[in-house]
Amino acid sequence: MTTFTITIEREVIASSLDFDTVVERLFQQIGRTDRLALKDILAEKDFVRFSERINAAVGPSGLMEFATYDLGNALDKDGNHDAYRIIRIVAGNPLIMREMVATVPHAGSYAPVTILVYEEDSRVKLAYDRMESCLGPYGSEPALRVARALDQKVLRALALAAS
Repeated sequence: MTTFTITIEREVIASSLDFDTVVERLFQQIGRTDRLALKDILAEKDFVRFSERINAAVGPSGLMEFATYDLGNALDKDGNHDAYRIIRIVAGNPLIMREMVATVPHAGSYAPVTILVYEEDSRVKLAYDRMESCLGPYGSEPALRVARALDQKVLRALALAAS
């Protein structure tokens, strides 16, 4: 058995905008397709056609939504007045993931990425764990170059959503 110790760098951006506005602005940056269309795209056998379909499905950030989970829904089930809104968005780009996984199989544990949008201290916050920090211990410079570029895409989308 091999054990890797990973120190994750989490970026948190606070916004003065309301929750719904931040989420709406974030989804303006992330391409959204329904589950059947996504399944069909991912099943594409021809790489050129697959790449074209992915590039058509991503948003301006170069990312697409894979799933969104309303975690706040579970907080409010018992009428908890301290409940707050929180969603987890799983987003990424299969072409970017492919580049990282080609040299670091463990990248598949972190891609697609998770973006949290939540309320805390009367503010809306967006949180993201930097892919570069997740892949650092594996020592693959090609994967780290791709991870850095991915981090910039995600952080730019978060900044646009928050501002």
